Amino acid sequence: MLEVFDHRSLNDEVAAFREQVPTTENLCIEIFRRLRAFPNAKLERVRVEETNNNSFEYAGDDAVEVPIRERQKMDAR
Repeated sequence: MLEVFDHRSLNDEVAAFREQVPTTENLCIEIFRRLRAFPNAKLERVRVEETNNNSFEYAGDDAVEVPIRERQKMDAR
């Protein structure tokens, strides 16, 4: 999976991003879509972290973005 995206111009070299902006959210969804194609794998979610304060998780059609600070608050409860 890594070689598809690593050190590439996503806009120019990855077909999925020629027509849509390669945001963290869209990258996460595209990785999920590609991994879901493996028939014997159990895929629960994909998470992409930009920074310690910004990440995105995608678990199919129920995409949920929860900033790390908010997750830490939830975990502390």
